[in-house]
Amino acid sequence: MHRCGMARCLATGAASVVKQRLELPAVCKDGSRLTVEVLITAPEANGTTIFSVFLHDFTERRAPFPLV
Repeated sequence: MHRCGMARCLATGAASVVKQRLELPAVCKDGSRLTVEVLITAPEANGTTIFSVFLHDFTERRAPFPLV
């Protein structure tokens, strides 16, 4: 799915997820699951488009506040 999206972006310039913050489920190597915030950019360098992806685990930020 990701490769198809990158190919479409390179071929047409259309990219619905570039420069948008997304919340996506992720699975760690140990099998644990978490939700990550994803930001994708597609800058050009020397005439070549490169994809840069920033993943941020914000599990603690999304956790409910403890009751006191």
